[in-house]
Amino acid sequence: MGRKTQAGSPDISAADLHKFFIDKIAGVRASTDAADNPDFDICRNKLSATLNLFQPVDHEEVISLITSLPNKQCRSDPLPTWLLKECSVELAPFICRLSNASLRSGRVPQSFKSAYITPLLLKCWS
Repeated sequence: MGRKTQAGSPDISAADLHKFFIDKIAGVRASTDAADNPDFDICRNKLSATLNLFQPVDHEEVISLITSLPNKQCRSDPLPTWLLKECSVELAPFICRLSNASLRSGRVPQSFKSAYITPLLLKCWS
C-alpha cells in the first residue's frame, strides 16, 4: 500500500483487504465511542480573526526553513524542492510577505488547504 513496498503476502484478496479496513474502522469507532465531543471555538466574525500566537517570520528564518526541507515533494507541489532551495534567497521576501500577511489577517489561501493522503498499512497479515 505504501510507496516501494509490497504486501505481506501475495495471497491477500480484495475481500481480505476490505475486511481488514472494515474491522479497523469498527475498532477505532469502538475505542472512541465514549469520548467527549471535541470542543471548538467558533470564530463568529471571520474578518477580525487573527493568529496572534504566532510571531512574524523574517527573510533569514524563511531561507533557513527552506534549506532544511527534505529533497522530496508531492504531486501538489508546483515547484520542485531542489529549485525552491536553489532560489530561496530570491523567493524569501515573497514567501515572507505572504506568510506574514496570512498571520496578520488570520486567513490561509484556499489552495493551501488541500493535500494528497497516502494510507500506509502498518500491520501484516499472516
